Amino acid sequence: MIKNKIIWGIVILIVVFGGLYIINNKKPSVDGPVKIGAVLPMSGDLAVIGETALTAINIATDEINAEGGISGNNLEFIIEDSACDSGEAVKVTQKLISVDKLKIITGLICSGEALSIIPVIEQADVFGFSLAATSPDLSGISRNFARIFASDAGQAETLANYANENFEKVGILYESSDYSIANRTSFEKNFNGDTFSEKFVTDTRDVKTQITKILSNDVDAMFIIVQSPVTAEVVLSQSSNLGLNVPILADVLTISSPGIAKKYSKLLEGAISAQVILDETDGVEKFRNEFKERTGSEDVPFEVYAVAVYDGIHLLADGIRKEGYDANKVAEFVYKTNDRPGLSGYININDDGDRVGAYKLLRLESGKLVPIK
Repeated sequence: MIKNKIIWGIVILIVVFGGLYIINNKKPSVDGPVKIGAVLPMSGDLAVIGETALTAINIATDEINAEGGISGNNLEFIIEDSACDSGEAVKVTQKLISVDKLKIITGLICSGEALSIIPVIEQADVFGFSLAATSPDLSGISRNFARIFASDAGQAETLANYANENFEKVGILYESSDYSIANRTSFEKNFNGDTFSEKFVTDTRDVKTQITKILSNDVDAMFIIVQSPVTAEVVLSQSSNLGLNVPILADVLTISSPGIAKKYSKLLEGAISAQVILDETDGVEKFRNEFKERTGSEDVPFEVYAVAVYDGIHLLADGIRKEGYDANKVAEFVYKTNDRPGLSGYININDDGDRVGAYKLLRLESGKLVPIK
């Protein structure tokens, strides 16, 4: 009798604690489509990157839904235009949280807007996953935030190391944006020679004074850092008109904006840039062809960003599929990403929420960026 009571007691404990375990570890269910917010610059100077990112998001989403979605539910995005403006990013992020009741927000292409929404997502306990913001100031900023693209610190450091071997004095022409300022700071930190910096505000369409000042200081080279294709056009056009004849170090937006390399081929020939290089795989080629078919474009603008966006959406989908629609659990899933294969290469996210990746030197030769061996 006593033995039977003990056995039944054990059975009851197993049932009770087993039930509690199941309840505590149950994935938050989703009734209907799984919705994620996407804050993108669909207007303004960076609209071309916003449009590229949206196409990459749609390609990834269509693939995910064609394969059964997330536990049988379609993945959907609510798109909000930030125009790469910090104030607007905060406004639309608050709308996605309070009105649309979303727990996961992505996009966040611009570093300034990503920095500005951190207090908002922390207060609401929402996960923000940037698809392209690269400012070093975002490293380790919050466990509610991570990113699929590597920090700019690597870009500027790689260029500074090259400059250390080739130049004694470098002029820096940079836009007054978080992205450009972070690159300038990182370059100055790692360059052993002298620098002479000139800043211009984003809305300006005249930088001749800044260029002239830099050249009057007898620099050996000039590092150009811009925030958008529009300002790249302004800087390169006026540099060409002023007869700029020193070697150019160029950030990715200066040298990779659509049509820039061809239009300013004489000025930019031999220019040095530091970028993440894609491996030419079947997956990359398939993505490239799908992108071209959907947009009718001859190439993929800012391709390295586009494939990272694609990879980022698949990563989020896998996180929700495994952990449910739970901001904290999906965030931890992303933070644990290690050697995950993607179109943009193997994906590793460190404890600062940063994509770990190596920037490599490239030289513009006859309109094409070629790796420097």
